[in-house]
Amino acid sequence: MFKEKMFIRRLEESTPIYDVTLLHNRRFEILADETVLEKIRKCERRETRVLEEMKKQPEKVWENKGIIYRQGRIYVPDNQEIRNFILHDHHNSPDAGHPGTYRMLESVKRTFWWPTIKTNIRRYVRGCDMCQKNKTIRQPNHIPLNPLSIPDKPWEEISIDMIGPLPKSKEKDAIIVIVDRFSKMIHLVPTTTSLTSMDLAEIYKEEVWRHHGIPKRIISDRGPQFASKFMESLCKALGIERNLSTAYHPQTDGQTERMNQEIETYLRAFINYRQDDWTRWLPMAEFHYNDKTHAATGQTPFFLNYGLHPWKGNITVETTNPTATSLIEELENVRE
Repeated sequence: MFKEKMFIRRLEESTPIYDVTLLHNRRFEILADETVLEKIRKCERRETRVLEEMKKQPEKVWENKGIIYRQGRIYVPDNQEIRNFILHDHHNSPDAGHPGTYRMLESVKRTFWWPTIKTNIRRYVRGCDMCQKNKTIRQPNHIPLNPLSIPDKPWEEISIDMIGPLPKSKEKDAIIVIVDRFSKMIHLVPTTTSLTSMDLAEIYKEEVWRHHGIPKRIISDRGPQFASKFMESLCKALGIERNLSTAYHPQTDGQTERMNQEIETYLRAFINYRQDDWTRWLPMAEFHYNDKTHAATGQTPFFLNYGLHPWKGNITVETTNPTATSLIEELENVRE
């Protein structure tokens, strides 16, 4: 449980805040804003290294309609204004959510590339004032942990947790966090701290079941009685007769705590000073988390569920995507 002041920014707080469907081989898109593309076309400051690679390795680096591509990614010329615009868009916007260096690098490199990209991103993150105020400094956890086995496919096993009590927002004072233990995809639902197992079953039916079906197993740290009552209520709400296993794990692998901290950090960066509009930002927090690479899988939850990254409404530039075989290999790597 988090305290009601979980959203207070650090400098304003007296106390420190601590069945898989496989896609056939086809063409997908790399996304880029048309304004950025036009600026790139007009920029002539192209680095010698890139021009030499174009001559020596045309299969690796090529030019098309005024844009240089390196292994399918858009090369951004040596122009500080353009590069800073891209970095700002992939860090400060609500759908980016102020990611750290590793996750921001993965996000930018889906579309763009330049020789100093890693160094530039590291400096940008370190220089972000909002990140310095709001990011949680994690200390080593010396509590004994009991890592859980990895399920075989998405949404076969889920974990359920609650963040709260929180400052009231649209009469809600808590967040239900439902996590797919395979892909790490999450669903965030505003609720109240007084909800019952039947209330939770209704939330699951309305927000998760229609997308992913019924899990074979549920993990909870709120007690075996809570988990059992939830599954019983879920079956009742769906009108089915089925025995579903539950498990109680007060000490797992620490992932739930870290995930809750990340959700808290995202909301703290964007909510107002009254802290009463966090329900407005909850869908963005969910999108942000599901579109970022997870350290445990090496992929984003979106990609492991759907086989591609979400389209964000920008203009498209075609490039080839990994084949269905590559996706199978990615899923196998996650299972291992």
